[in-house]
Amino acid sequence: SSAIASQKINYELPYPGMLPDNPFYFLKVMRDGIVKLLINEEMTMARFSLENAEKRMYAGKLLLDKGKDRIAVDTISKSNNYMDDAMRAVIAAKKQNPKNPDVRPFLQQVRSATTKHIEIARDEKSKVGKNYIGQFTTEQKRLENTRKNVDSLLRSK
Repeated sequence: SSAIASQKINYELPYPGMLPDNPFYFLKVMRDGIVKLLINEEMTMARFSLENAEKRMYAGKLLLDKGKDRIAVDTISKSNNYMDDAMRAVIAAKKQNPKNPDVRPFLQQVRSATTKHIEIARDEKSKVGKNYIGQFTTEQKRLENTRKNVDSLLRSK
């Protein structure tokens, strides 16, 4: 684990676009909610959720850089919620079709993304104010649990 902690992962997160501190951000949230409702295929939902998790994590980092701790930590929590959605969807896809060829490469991508999220959280932790460090640490633990779950799924046949 310490070897993983010291190395940087070469994984680019997508640019989040409008950040949650923008007064029009609610429009983006509404759009994403509508798109999510329209998705009826598990792997499509998994990909949608992973992309949103990635964008929210990057947005959280940018907000921490701006000194907006509360909204940053909330955004990172939402990133983890999307990551949970991605995991639920990929597990459902695997149950529906155990030989689905998309599952394993997707899980490898989730592992890379989660490792990148853990790296960002580790690097940004010093920017989090004392009022939000507890919640931030909880979100870090959620990321570690997600990575363990992904590893477990990758080991299973």
